[in-house]
Amino acid sequence: MKRRVFLSVTALALGSGCLNIGGTAEGFDSIADYEFTIYESSFDRTTNFPGPTEQPIVSFKPESKQVIVRGALFVGSSTCNKADLKDVSYSETSQTLTVKVGSTDTSSWFSGSCTGDESADAYRLVVTMKEQLPTTVRVKQTGSSAKSVTVRRP
Repeated sequence: MKRRVFLSVTALALGSGCLNIGGTAEGFDSIADYEFTIYESSFDRTTNFPGPTEQPIVSFKPESKQVIVRGALFVGSSTCNKADLKDVSYSETSQTLTVKVGSTDTSSWFSGSCTGDESADAYRLVVTMKEQLPTTVRVKQTGSSAKSVTVRRP
């Protein structure tokens, strides 16, 4: 019975068009927490997300000590692949926040076969710093739409 509840909740979360992952970056005294949200390929372009062939957008919110990264990337099959936050790290020495985003295979033995389409997911990452914003943010997207951007705080 508990397995059915878990599967239902998981299916509901994945089927809603948005997957939200948050947490605390362990081992990094400067990062308070982060929240990674995935939007399916049907994301609305009026929400200021770049397309999957464009570079990610980095913005700073000094009042809340947050760095916001918005991007989109090709992930593979719409039924078996999703955007995935690979790494969030901060170097106190260089005051650089490094973010890596790629795709992950979400298929399993009970999900059936994968479609042959090439889909894209939009994502938003909000990183809250404990004390101060980083001087530099590096974002690296991997996969078929690999691109990198480095932004210095104004």
